[in-house]
Amino acid sequence: MESKQFNEIPLLSWGNEIMITGVLMEGKNDEVYLIPLPQEKVKGDLVMVNPNSEEWYILQDQLDKCNIMNEAGTILRKGQRNIDQKIAWQVYRRDNYSCRYCGIDNVPLTVDHIVTWESGGATHPDNLLSACKKCNKKRGNLDYGSWLQHKWYLAKAFFLPQHIKEKNEAIVKILNTLPRLAKPRSR
Repeated sequence: MESKQFNEIPLLSWGNEIMITGVLMEGKNDEVYLIPLPQEKVKGDLVMVNPNSEEWYILQDQLDKCNIMNEAGTILRKGQRNIDQKIAWQVYRRDNYSCRYCGIDNVPLTVDHIVTWESGGATHPDNLLSACKKCNKKRGNLDYGSWLQHKWYLAKAFFLPQHIKEKNEAIVKILNTLPRLAKPRSR
């Protein structure tokens, strides 16, 4: 049986190219049982990988989020509605801990997908903005261009600094380049 170090296998291979197809179990007499999922056929050579504790955590995180890389080399996350707190805080920090739609900075913030989650918008900092709960709820699943024309946004944006309004409007020009997932989801 071949053996490889965890770091010899590209991290993004796990969950994308290397898929879970069964369970490996060990019996009392050192017997090892490979139990494929129904409809799966185990083929190929068995490769032993023994990750250390830190690598095991990284592997679990990768399989949980199933990060993928798009053609532009951007790492995306698929299949998760919950936003990793590291990403959320990165977005809050970038947006100066204030709502990008109304400018409020003394209430709890949420993270809003520019290309909506339902439209396949990836949970990636480039596709996220800080938003107060009211603005995020008012926007709902409106596409970003329509949202910038919505009466709620226009009323709130009246009080935004000009450079923030310009940043929000500049996003419309780059909407097609924002990270997306292949399969849109529903709430």
